[in-house]
This record gives sequence, C-alpha cells and structure tokens, in this order.
Amino acid sequence: MVWIVHREPEQRAALMRLAALPDATPQGSPGDAVFREAPAPDVVVLGLAGDLERELEFVHRVGTPARSSRWILVGNPEQVARARGLFDLLPATYLIDTPEPAVLREAIDAAASDSDARPLALSQRRTRDGVSARFARALADLELPILLRAIDPRLVDVPLLVLGEPGTGRSTLARYVHHFGGTAGGAFLELPCTPETQPEQLLERAAGARSSAGASRAVTLWLAGPGDLPPATQRIVSGWIRFGFPPGNTHSPTLRWIATDTGERLDRDLRRNLSGLSLRLPPLREQRERLPQLVVATARAWCQSHRLPTRRFDDRALALLEEYPWPGNLQELEAVVEQSLAGSASDPLECEDLILDGAPLGPTVRATGAVRSDAIVDTPESSAEIVLELLGEEEPALDQAHAAGAAAAESTLGAATTTSSRELRDPLSSMRSFEPWLPDGHDDPDFRDSFEALVTANATHAGALAERLEALGETPAQPQPIDVSALLQAALELRRPRIHAQRLVVLEELDPRQAEAHCDPEQIEFVFEVLLDEVLRLVPESGDVYLASRRHEAGLRGGPCIRVLIRYRGPNARAGQTASEISPAANSLGFAIASLVVWAQNATLTLDSGERGETLLLVDLPA
Repeated sequence: MVWIVHREPEQRAALMRLAALPDATPQGSPGDAVFREAPAPDVVVLGLAGDLERELEFVHRVGTPARSSRWILVGNPEQVARARGLFDLLPATYLIDTPEPAVLREAIDAAASDSDARPLALSQRRTRDGVSARFARALADLELPILLRAIDPRLVDVPLLVLGEPGTGRSTLARYVHHFGGTAGGAFLELPCTPETQPEQLLERAAGARSSAGASRAVTLWLAGPGDLPPATQRIVSGWIRFGFPPGNTHSPTLRWIATDTGERLDRDLRRNLSGLSLRLPPLREQRERLPQLVVATARAWCQSHRLPTRRFDDRALALLEEYPWPGNLQELEAVVEQSLAGSASDPLECEDLILDGAPLGPTVRATGAVRSDAIVDTPESSAEIVLELLGEEEPALDQAHAAGAAAAESTLGAATTTSSRELRDPLSSMRSFEPWLPDGHDDPDFRDSFEALVTANATHAGALAERLEALGETPAQPQPIDVSALLQAALELRRPRIHAQRLVVLEELDPRQAEAHCDPEQIEFVFEVLLDEVLRLVPESGDVYLASRRHEAGLRGGPCIRVLIRYRGPNARAGQTASEISPAANSLGFAIASLVVWAQNATLTLDSGERGETLLLVDLPA
C-alpha cells in the first residue's frame, strides 16, 4: 500500500503517473480525511511545499497508523535540506525535484522491501522463536488480558509496566511484547538500573541504540528494575517518559518503554507514567497446580534442544519439587530441571538426582542431630545457664539448644524466665548507672553521642525483652489451635514502616491452608515479634527478607507441624559465608530468648547459614 501526499493536485497527479500507481491509491493533501480511514501504508510519498508546517503536522498526526512505513520525501534542494533537520526521526529517502519515473519506482520498491513485512534475518528469527517458545512454555496459559492490549500495534507508544517478583518471567514477557507487539525487527535495549545509576548513563545507553540493528524502524527501551534507581533519577526518567527524551538522544520513529519491577520502591510519578498498560505476573507459590506441567515442559524443551530422548521425573521427585518454596520462582525451577537433567542420565530422575547450583536440592535449613533427653538436667538453673551460654559464645550454639529443646518441660518455663530476667536486669542496672557519667569523661563529642545512643538503645531493647519474658513466665501456657499465617501477617504489617525506611525487599509465602498449630497464642505471638524485630535489627539496609509457612505431615519428631522459615541477607551477601560472618545472630539476646519460649511449646527453633550467604531461621510448631 502506497500513499501519495502533496498540497498541489497537479503534483499529486504527476507523482501518481510517474510511479504508475492504480487509481485506488490513497492520495490527497496533508489535511485530507482520506488518510484517517485508509489502511496503514507500506510507503508514503510526501511532497514538500511552502514552510513545511502542514507536512510536519501530517507526519505527526498519522505517526501511529504509518508507524512502520517507509517515507519518500520529494522537493527542491532547499526544501530537502530543511526537511533533513525537521524530519529527523523519520526513516526517509529524499528525492530532488520531480524525479524520473524509474528513479521514483525504484525508491518505492526499495522502501517497500525495507518495511516490516520483509523476512527477519536468521539471527533475529532464532531470537524471536526462542522467546516465543519460552513464553509458550512458562506464561502462555496464564490469564493476562492486558497482554492482548500490549501487543496491539496501535498501542505501541503506550508504556508497559510488568510487576512481579524476580524470576517470574518478567524479562521473557518484555521480550515477547517487543517481538510481537509492533516493534518487531527493531532494536531491543536494556537499561540496567542500580542505586548508583545516573541520568547521564541512561542517556548515553539510549543514544547507543542508534547503531543497533533495526533502530531506524523502532526502539524498545527496557527498564530492568527502575525501583532501584535513586529517587532523583526516577523523577528524571519519569519526565522522559511523559515528555520525551532531550533532543538528539534518540533517532527512531517508534519508541516504546517497557519496565519490569517488583513495584515496592517505584516513585509514585514514575509508576504512574509507566502504567499506561500494567500487568502482574504471579509468583510460583500462587500457581503450584501448574508446577508438574512446567517441569514436564521444561524437561521436554531441554532434551529436544540437546537432541536427547525426553526424560521424566518420578513421583517422589515431583513431590519434593512441589514441597520446595521456590523463592526464585520460574527461573529457579527451570535451573533445577535443566541442571538435574544435565547432571544425571537417569530416567526417571529421582530425588537424589535433583540439584541446584551444584548442590543437592534438599531442605532449606540443615537438620540438626538429636540428643538423648536424659542428658538434659531439667532444672530452672540449667535452662537459665543455656540462655546465658548462648549469649556469650562466639560460634552459633542454637543447634545445641534445638537438640536440647525436645526435653524442656513446660513447667520449667516460669522459673527459668524469672531467673533469666533477674540475671539480665543486674547488668542492665549497672549499665544504666554508668550511662550518664561515662560520656562526660571523654573528649570526643561524636563518641559521646554515639556511645550514649548505643547504650540507651541496647538497654531499652534488653529491658523490654526481659519484662516481656518475665510476664510470659507468670502465665502458664494454654495450648490451643492458632492460625500461624495470620499471626505472622499481623506482626509483619506492624513493621511495614520500618521495612520501608530500611529499603528492604520482603517476600512472603504464608500458606493460609491448614495453617493451625497447637500452641499458646500469646507465647507464639511473642516469638514471632521477637524474631522479626531481631531480623530487622540485623539485616542491612537494602537487604532482603523471605518469610514462608507451610504444613508438613511428618516434620516435627515424626508428627505434623507448621513450619515457618525466615531467611535474611544483606545486599552484598556472598556464597560461602557462615552465619557468624553474616550477622551477630549467634549472640542475639532476642533469638536466645525466643528459643527458650519455643522449647516450652514442644517446638523447635534452628539458626543456620545457607549456601548463598544468608541467615536462616526455622521454627517447627506442633500441629
């Protein structure tokens, strides 16, 4: 389809004759209504005349339907020279004066062959087909009605915001929309976002798209995690999306913004400007019914890509995969399936064949060894000594406490907590006595201020724990059914302001189904509050916290339990760290007191370190 556009009827007729076009070809002046109804063209022949204002307005007005068109601009030398600057974003060929018929027809044929209708290059075809296959495998059966709008070529200039946790398929969806949403064959450019990224770096990266294949046709700018950008940079990017880039930074007729983020740290204005179209990808825990088919589809695709017979996973392996919490979502699931297939030739694969990053896929926290119950001296003094020993050791000793907890009798809790509280209060009293005088004897004002703040905070914190523990010890435990997920959710909501202030990423997987444990609700509420407060105190700013709860039928001494997992790590945690390297958790008063309360519930609390530099807390409550 070709359009002929010129202010003068005689010139339009001449261009029609020179190009040997049929009478049905859409033609008219820049303001004619015929172009509002005509099918989108492959090529537009635009005659230049006058001050070019009407021609500029025409290009601007028909930009959307003619977005993927190629343009031929015809005029005298002076008009062509001016047009090159004014129509700088237009993929155009310029012809001087009234061209020869052969020259005009050759230009039209060349422009038509350069349109989006031409076949993709082999490299682009492979990339597109790979994205399409992964999308079909991981996301195609999700209900995403907004996706149909996102791939509508008429909405290609509407920004798209894809929300979801890391690993849910956000990058796959962004690439899919690029390849099938009106920017096919154009350049796809990732703009990585970090807390150190400055606007100048983003502009430099965007300007580099000019040399990318397909940039003259369209450019998709993918903001990968814009919530991580500094607030000032987020505001500047928001302005670019709303009002356009500064002149000279992009040279493409079609520019599309796609952003993928969790949504937790996005500036309000940036989120609003990105949300012309918005959709959410659910985490894997919300679609566990899809897990078996995802495993099968991923295994089939991996085997086919390596020209191997398709293999499967046995029922026990599938059951283990269904039990796993999948904090890394689809990306982690695919890694397990592919690494397990590569590491074993078994068919079917069994539990022992499942690996992730070179390690067996097993429980998130290592199990601790059992200790004979008759080895525990069941007296108030011994319980208090265990707590104080935990506070003083340099290496984590909660594994020992966990093993001893099975024999702790409920009747000892009142006396043990009273003893522990008294022994805690004695040093606190001395600390408070010295607190007002010690800073006065030091010459460094910064030290004085820091010392006073530190001592006051620690004294207040320890005193509050002691008071709460003593109060709990005065009331006998009254086990009853409690909703563990609801208790955790309530404790977490009370701490939302602190979470936002510390710029933490908090992921939740609290299963409300069969979530009842049989414990004293006040004491378990105390445990959750203490654990969360200690975690928020120990995790560095911009770190992440993961909470999960789930019922296990044989998770606590062979009986059913509700298992609660709390994992936290700083932004620079690395594989191979131990718990004592990550945080002072082994010497945490809060963790030690929480473990003592947990013992009295016939439950267990374990502190451990993971393989990726995180600290792990595991609480098993009898169900």
